[in-house]
Amino acid sequence: MVMNPVKAKWMEGKPTVGAVMVTPSLGNMQVLSRSGLDWVWIDMEHGPINLESAHALILATQGTQAIPVVRIPWKEEWMAKRVMDAGAMGVVFPFIKTKEEAEAAVAAVKYPPQGVRGFSPGLAAHRQGIPLADYPAWANENILCLLLIEHQEAVKNIDAILSVPGVDAAIIGHMDLSGSYGLLGQITHPQVAGAMDQILAAGKRHNVPVGIAATTAEAIQKRLGEGFLWISVGSDVTILNGAVNQLLTAAR
Repeated sequence: MVMNPVKAKWMEGKPTVGAVMVTPSLGNMQVLSRSGLDWVWIDMEHGPINLESAHALILATQGTQAIPVVRIPWKEEWMAKRVMDAGAMGVVFPFIKTKEEAEAAVAAVKYPPQGVRGFSPGLAAHRQGIPLADYPAWANENILCLLLIEHQEAVKNIDAILSVPGVDAAIIGHMDLSGSYGLLGQITHPQVAGAMDQILAAGKRHNVPVGIAATTAEAIQKRLGEGFLWISVGSDVTILNGAVNQLLTAAR
């Protein structure tokens, strides 16, 4: 049985790069998952993706190097269970603010005795090509628990949050983080930038990978140099829109 390739890279100290799917487009997913990305984030919190379309998008990644992770609409245990049973190899929990919420997130992705995930992973085991009896042990080691840090309260509690065993990564949601300081969109403001620095420093203290968005080559290199290990380069919509705008600008 193969280890989650994203987790394997992190164990070697290597960064991972991915993109976000905000539309239920199988064509877009087939392109992104075959483009050399390490992961594709299926976003059920914002946009029209429901559980059925998330399952189809997960299946569209099969046979590629990109693992499917799903941001659930809210930090609810039952939502995590459903996307994992559909084959997700990671769950992104939005708006984690406290150690207790981090503990609940970890418990949601783990089978007993480490957690509380209910057992019925027929589709998930089939997608991974793993016998049903072997799936729980594999899942407890390989399903990623990814926490979105996007509020100033989470920054205050960041050391407690990242001290929770089983947290695989902390991902900075910079827009909502800036909004929690009353500075929506001002991600370079010293207060917001300072908060992001605190999150990254805490990740290094606790040996927890930290993620962030970076949508230009220069920004990606900068964030990699700072030590971020999870880089989001944009969404299917923003990448497509950017490519079209660049082409039209050049043509004109």
